Amino acid sequence: MAKKKIDFNYQVNNPQQLYYPLDKINGQVSLTNREPEEIRLKKFYAILFEGWYQVDKSRERGLTSSSKFWDWKTKTHGKLLFCKGRTLAPNETIEFEFEMHMPKKWKPKIKKRKYKGWRFNIGFYHKTRMKSRKAGSFLIPVEFGRQA
Repeated sequence: MAKKKIDFNYQVNNPQQLYYPLDKINGQVSLTNREPEEIRLKKFYAILFEGWYQVDKSRERGLTSSSKFWDWKTKTHGKLLFCKGRTLAPNETIEFEFEMHMPKKWKPKIKKRKYKGWRFNIGFYHKTRMKSRKAGSFLIPVEFGRQA
């Protein structure tokens, strides 16, 4: 089955150099159907999360000390549903406003031997048929160890 052609765009209003606890992130997102026939969207949503790579100790046994298995871990801080059960006509564009708040506090995963790549993201996803696809993401610049 061929992948559906859906164009995705987002814009963050007044992006900041750094985001702090309880800061508001708002903007607009849009999806455009580039298929010659209509597409049924089961869902279109956003998730605010922090993510990092963590050493998987169960798979690390028997390896040399220089090689490690890294698993991607996430912690969700908020979800936003834009639409559900929507049909997009050919070349139709739908637009939505969004607003999400940074959490009150966070604890960065920065121990060099155990974690790497810690960051905050807003991931935008659309679901057609049985599979969710990542449409895009906004990497949120944060300062380590800040709390409200």
